[in-house]
Amino acid sequence: MKFLIGTYTNAGGPGAGIVDYDKGTLRLVSACRAIDNPGYLVITKDKKTVYAAASFGKDEKGAVASYRLEGDTLIPLSLQPTGGTSCCHVTLSEDERFLYASNYDTGNLAVFPVQDGYIMPREQLIKHTGGSMVVPDRQESAHVHQAIFQPNSTRLFVCDLGLDEVVVYNQDEETGHLIKETSIPCASGCGPRHLIFDGENRFYLGCELSNEVMHFECIDGQWKCLETISTLPEGFTGKSSVAAVRKYKNYLFISNRGYHSACRFLIGKDGSLSNKTIIPVSGNFPRDIWPLDKDSLLAANQLGGTVELIENGKTAFEIEVGGAICVIPL
Repeated sequence: MKFLIGTYTNAGGPGAGIVDYDKGTLRLVSACRAIDNPGYLVITKDKKTVYAAASFGKDEKGAVASYRLEGDTLIPLSLQPTGGTSCCHVTLSEDERFLYASNYDTGNLAVFPVQDGYIMPREQLIKHTGGSMVVPDRQESAHVHQAIFQPNSTRLFVCDLGLDEVVVYNQDEETGHLIKETSIPCASGCGPRHLIFDGENRFYLGCELSNEVMHFECIDGQWKCLETISTLPEGFTGKSSVAAVRKYKNYLFISNRGYHSACRFLIGKDGSLSNKTIIPVSGNFPRDIWPLDKDSLLAANQLGGTVELIENGKTAFEIEVGGAICVIPL
């Protein structure tokens, strides 16, 4: 089984690459260094094109890039500026005609048409304004962290760490342009980072600053938070933050940076979370995780510079990959 990895080249990463997972071992198969800091990745349904969030230079000018996947080789296709800095996430529309890029530092969201794997010039740039200021050094302004479509919908849900909100836009299916529909308020100072849907009317939100997960349900047309649970062990008082939110069947996984670990929950039939389990990660700063089953996962350790295989709560294998921040299956 093969996985795509995204890395920070300015932290010694090899670029966008491919890792082979076989019989409990990992191997870096190939990597493409042509694009600086290809971090978060997304792949098309036909497995032929990979899109990446990227950033360039000391001021981290944001960009989006695309690659053609031929065998085990990534071939650069196109590169476009996002109109912001610290581009940290990309997502495709359901029909794969449009790409949406989240710029963290500048708090804006960019819209691009795509054709045959090539990214066309940006057509829309939406700027979020304000900041909750609950955590002054992190929420002084808007910080767009992720945009993801609600299943079977044209609604794009945008996590803004600086606003303590999930902003919902409606997509024009012809132009790809976005129109704001509503905002979903989150707990003050929580810092929304990434969310994942479980069906159309439920999502789980990873909160970076409060190190919590929030369980939202759409009830009578309104999104309501039903649960807020820490992803840290009881009694931990050190510094830590939530990073990735992933799902495997009826299990939810969330990575913790600081208290380097993955937190696993069992998802009940009503969406409630139980059976909280902390899975240690030996690598430093797990930026992303991918569950292989309920007892094993891969961790991309940004500061540790490794991709790590964890089985039954222990490190089973790891390889050196500098600045690893994203891991998704091919």
